[in-house]
Amino acid sequence: MPQKKTAIESSREAEIKAALIDRLIARGFKTPRDVLINEFALPTWQRRADIVVVNGCLHIFEIKSDGDSLDRLDGQLRMYKQYAEKVSVVCAPRHTEEVLKLSPHWVEVIEVRGTSGNVCLRAKREGAPHSKVSKASLISLLTAGDLASLLRGEGFTLPKPVYRLTLNQLAQRLPVETLKAAALLSLKKRFSKTSTRFIAARDKSTFADDLRLLSRRNLIEI
Repeated sequence: MPQKKTAIESSREAEIKAALIDRLIARGFKTPRDVLINEFALPTWQRRADIVVVNGCLHIFEIKSDGDSLDRLDGQLRMYKQYAEKVSVVCAPRHTEEVLKLSPHWVEVIEVRGTSGNVCLRAKREGAPHSKVSKASLISLLTAGDLASLLRGEGFTLPKPVYRLTLNQLAQRLPVETLKAAALLSLKKRFSKTSTRFIAARDKSTFADDLRLLSRRNLIEI
């Protein structure tokens, strides 16, 4: 289970997230092509990704602030690798050397500099996409409805009643690229409203308080 953070640690993490989002936008993030997710619970519920970007692939960002330990980093990276082609660790300077040692070469490492209200990010290792995303993980990212629609579109006749286990087993027959495209589309359908609302409400820069707009619980239909 994720460890509970203190108010100070949560505040610092929110500042880092805000700076990271500004960095992503400066580097070309744009809705509706790209979707931003805050605190994404992976389907196993064992891990929660701090920030996720969905575009042509899944990109997970893990934040390690001064108050965080690196004890769980290895397990987090192994889990994230099953779902995301790109993984980045955004860490405080005191963690940088250890993160570079603990993480595989394909993991991007970004160092956090600056004090409260003046956070800047600097890449320490670029990283690279990898192709080890598993079929089972991609399938788990799809809702049952989206999975059933995908299978019907691929020519499968589904039994009635149809159970999730049956859908999962049938989906294993599909190519990984088909599953990847469907999983990304499913995530975009679920999170595009909050992402688009957040970008529209954001001013010239992101503030920690803006992150609440990325919660689907706070989504008000207009």
